[in-house]
Amino acid sequence: MNRQWLYAKQPQGKIAADTFRWTETAIPVPKEGEVLVRTRMLSLDPANRAWMMGKTYRDALEPGQVMSGFAIGEVVESKSSGLAKGDIVEGDWGWQDYAALPARRLTKRTTKAPLELLIGPLSVTGLTAYFPRRHRCLLRQHRGAGTRCRAVADEPARPHRLLR
Repeated sequence: MNRQWLYAKQPQGKIAADTFRWTETAIPVPKEGEVLVRTRMLSLDPANRAWMMGKTYRDALEPGQVMSGFAIGEVVESKSSGLAKGDIVEGDWGWQDYAALPARRLTKRTTKAPLELLIGPLSVTGLTAYFPRRHRCLLRQHRGAGTRCRAVADEPARPHRLLR
């Protein structure tokens, strides 16, 4: 059984229970070049609301679609040479237990880090927080700011140290 949260309607004010609709469907079957992924963790981000309100850097959600969302999952079946059963992957397959996706839309992740880190500081969310800070520090350094910022800008990305 594939449990899904579908986007039902655009919220007026606060998000309410009727913004979404719960459904259960059959587990999808992957085609050639695809993999079946089981969701292990789902990221709930402020961008989720923006996607409900209209077109952003991606197309607007339409009522009846699986609610979009970034996820970490495990490959449970593969019909692609690039990914194997048991691989941990990340991608955008939404609020559902299972998704059949083209392997090229997924990124294989390490199994050396806890999933909580892969969905947080070592994911898109973490990079979104890290790179603007690094960029500001490089600008400050260029403008003659002190060594405090310079030390941050000269270091490699801190989240990667967690894998040692």
